[in-house]
Amino acid sequence: MKVFASLMIALLVLSGCATTPSVPVDLQPVDSSAVKAIGYDAATQTLFVQMLATMEVYAYEDVPAKVYKSFLSSKSKGRFYTDKVKGKYTSDKKN
Repeated sequence: MKVFASLMIALLVLSGCATTPSVPVDLQPVDSSAVKAIGYDAATQTLFVQMLATMEVYAYEDVPAKVYKSFLSSKSKGRFYTDKVKGKYTSDKKN
């Protein structure tokens, strides 16, 4: 049984199912019960948010750098995401 479990884990890793989706910037882990990590591409003003519950990554377009910096420094990442990001910018699910 241990061999089977090891093979399944290896298969998931090799297939990419167990990895973070490819995004053009490094995602920075954050302390949050809702958000796992965030990243920002200054050249395109794109904010990337990885959700903790689903591990899905969303890309938000035309986000000013000051919004990203405020997100990083906010006490509640989940509340900031809900109040200031979600539904406020055009988004695309990356996985």
